[in-house]
Formats: sequence, structure tokens, C-alpha cells
Amino acid sequence: MAIENKPGDGFDTVFCQNDSVGLGSHHDYDGAQARIFKIIVIGDSNVGKTCLTYRFCGGTFLKNPEATIGVDFRERTLQLDGETIKLQIWDTAGQERFRKSMVEHYYRSVHAVIFVYDVTSLTSFESIPEWIEECSRHSVGPMVPRIMVGNKCDLRDRREVPTSACAVSRRQLQLPTV
Repeated sequence: MAIENKPGDGFDTVFCQNDSVGLGSHHDYDGAQARIFKIIVIGDSNVGKTCLTYRFCGGTFLKNPEATIGVDFRERTLQLDGETIKLQIWDTAGQERFRKSMVEHYYRSVHAVIFVYDVTSLTSFESIPEWIEECSRHSVGPMVPRIMVGNKCDLRDRREVPTSACAVSRRQLQLPTV
């Protein structure tokens, strides 16, 4: 299911003028040239990838999310310096049994990778290096931007991943974090 946001919907952009938006492919949408960027969101099952992408693209949270089977696809269109940018967000299944059949397709022509872990699950945090290795196995080049996102920060009383551990890990993995 694709959800498209129009400019002025009140969302903050994750790009700025000096970011590498020149890497996207160009397509014509409603008579206007648009750059398209494929972004994959990966991480263990139940880390909140679907809720994160749904919120980013649609502006609301899902009340009762279900496990993603294979891949779910959302879009968000925004204006950046007068240019139309279309983000294709690929929400991938965290369960290996769903990933195996389509895994090559996930990584093909990707422009950015978002690694998601759940701050209430130390196991999900510890598996981030495995997800990074999976990207390497599927030829995601070192110049492809990557970011690590700690999700479910609102569950402070259940937190298992200290902020300090995240900071050390992201430096070792050479990743920015959100």
C-alpha cells in the first residue's frame, strides 16, 4: 500500500541541500520531474519497522500492526529546494523465512539503508552487525548511506539498550544514529 504525502503536510525532511540527492533516478509525475530514492528498512522482527515507516509516510501510528510478510512498500513525496523527491520506503520482514525468497530484490538499486533495533530488546541491538553483513553480502556498496535507528524510545521503563552502548556501537560500525 502506497501513501503519498503532499508538500506542506507538516513533516520534517531527512535530507538537506548538501545531501547526495543526485543519486536518485528521475521519473515524470504529473508533468513534473521527480527524483526517486529507494530506501530499505531492515532489522529483527518486532522492532517496529512497520510502525516507523507508516508514521513517516502517513503521519499516524498503526494501532495493531501485523507482521510483515516479505516486504511492504510505502511512498512519501516531498519538495526539496523546489524539486520533487519521491522516497520509496521498503519495509522488509525481519523473519528470515519471509526474507529468503525476495532478499536479492530488496537490495537491488538501493539508495539508503535504515537499520532498526528496539531499545527494549538487547538481542535486536546485538544483531545490527549481522544486518550490516547481510547488506555487504548483497552488494550494497560502502557509499550507500546507512543509519541506525533505536525505536520504541517511549518505553523508557523497559529499556535494555543503554544510550551509551548505542553511541559506542555506532562509532565502531561508523553509522549515524537517530
